[in-house]
Amino acid sequence: MGVYLVAPPGVLEGDAILSLTSPDDFSEPPASSAKLLGSIVNLNFPGDVKRFEEPILLKFQLDQDQWESFENKGNINLAYYDGNEWVYMEPSEIDENTRTVGLEIYHCSFFSPAEPTKEELQRMVARDMAVDSTMVNRNSELKKATEELVKSVMGPGVDKSFLRDVVEGIMDQNTFTKLAKDLANNYMEEAEEEFIGCYTQVVASKLHAHAQVMSENLGELGENLGLVASFGTSAGLIAEGDYYGAAKEMGSGVISTNKFGKLFAAAARVTRRQVARWKSEEIEAAYRIYIEGKEPSLPFWGYGSIEAGDFDEVWNQMRGVGRQIIIDAVADFKEDMGREPTADEKKQIESEAKAVLKREFEERRDKEADIAKEEKRNLEFLKIVEEGNLLEPNRYGFDPWEKTYKERVREIFELRNMVLEDTKRRMNFQGDDSESEINVYTVSILIGKYLSKGEEGYRELLIEKGLIKRPPSLDSQDVLNYGLSGSWNIVGYLTYQIEDGELEDIEVEAEPTINFSLSFNGGSGSMNVDGYPGRLNVSGNSFSGTISISFIGAEISQVLTGSASIGDGQVSIAGDLMGYINGIHVTSYSWSGQKNLPEVIYVDDIPVLTGN
Repeated sequence: MGVYLVAPPGVLEGDAILSLTSPDDFSEPPASSAKLLGSIVNLNFPGDVKRFEEPILLKFQLDQDQWESFENKGNINLAYYDGNEWVYMEPSEIDENTRTVGLEIYHCSFFSPAEPTKEELQRMVARDMAVDSTMVNRNSELKKATEELVKSVMGPGVDKSFLRDVVEGIMDQNTFTKLAKDLANNYMEEAEEEFIGCYTQVVASKLHAHAQVMSENLGELGENLGLVASFGTSAGLIAEGDYYGAAKEMGSGVISTNKFGKLFAAAARVTRRQVARWKSEEIEAAYRIYIEGKEPSLPFWGYGSIEAGDFDEVWNQMRGVGRQIIIDAVADFKEDMGREPTADEKKQIESEAKAVLKREFEERRDKEADIAKEEKRNLEFLKIVEEGNLLEPNRYGFDPWEKTYKERVREIFELRNMVLEDTKRRMNFQGDDSESEINVYTVSILIGKYLSKGEEGYRELLIEKGLIKRPPSLDSQDVLNYGLSGSWNIVGYLTYQIEDGELEDIEVEAEPTINFSLSFNGGSGSMNVDGYPGRLNVSGNSFSGTISISFIGAEISQVLTGSASIGDGQVSIAGDLMGYINGIHVTSYSWSGQKNLPEVIYVDDIPVLTGN
């Protein structure tokens, strides 16, 4: 097995020489933990602190049999001995052509390629997820960004309770969960669409609800919402009761300000940094030394002697890891400000980066008991998941060629979090499903349903088990009647049984376009044709009516028959209009028209039609 080092210039201080040897004395990991693959190497150089200013790439080449024993090469790990136990890390690079796996490292010790057991991988992920869920508040930064965006469009004088309701309502939407994931993956276009959808639905429903209790102040609210000139027509739409239109306009206004990308990108970046920080084995090691101290006799991550609680010395010995933290902080400044920091600003950035890390270490110390408790729950959860075969290769969509075992375990935790978010419940291990809790076996079943039947099957099972309510629906006739109301521009073709000219002193124009409107009220309604009223009788989705227009010397009557239907997001009407002059059939007019269906918003879980 070959071993290679790729080291940049200046990685060591002074004239130190880096050596790579095969140790004679070392401890094998327990069989329950992992199996080492091939030889162990000892990377070393003289001195108390054995850490690098920049990362070194350590690469191992596996023999043909070792390489081919892995269905998915991503299951190969790099192992490091910290003086107490072996630690397993995912490789930073895998080369199929040369059969090599590589890892960027910042310190000296024993290293070897390894194959961790499934039990060890479960323990690793359970621990990571426990730290992540305890230390990272994913909604904190997103909430700040959401509130600032809402304020930017609604104006500084917007009612505070209304603002609070809107921000909380947006973050409570299922779509917002997907938005957060897309932001984390930097899918900004998708995130913009999801934000407009969340914003429009919530603001429209909140406007409707507030209109019921503060109608006398709604004008003032609309005025506040229209303070930003670009979105000034929002106030007019509110005054007309078109809450959906106003909300949609404001949602588009949020995107057009270009604040969306900047604010949410910054929020996602802060959260991403927090997540990555606690997934870093190097940061975890620095934290451990800060809490427990470090004896010089142990090779723990290359650190020298450090007393517990001495953060300054930990920071000094972090070497390249601390340097990278500062590089990232400077990059964030440049992205936010669009320029390089000044010398004084850079000093401030460095000072703040160091202070933030120390503060996070102290917060982590205070939460160790919570992390240990959560880790235990995570391992118990994985036992239940294994019983349900959700971690079994080639079951429930788990293709071991495409996904590593560790990736699958992470996926199961992500789906668990999705279930808890969707049901707004805590998970229990012994109790029944209730209004506030959901049993772990129910969670496992729901995950299995999602993996086997997709989103639709999963949602149906949630409803069947009473964990979420089926979205209230409107009767199709209600939607149809609402959609038929308002003005229509009907186009068709008018044919004559007589030639153009005069008939009993009445001039007849060929092929006019007729504008008329329909409005329904309890199954009957009225119709206007060029300003002349008539009556409309409705039976189901069919309607008929007669319009009589009197002129001097003649009476023109128009007999209307037709039908209405819903489809493809539209209300469609079509039929015939027969024209009679003094009882003589003179015209046949076939007509049709389409109009988008009204939007449905939910106010206190009650569907309300709007936007027509």
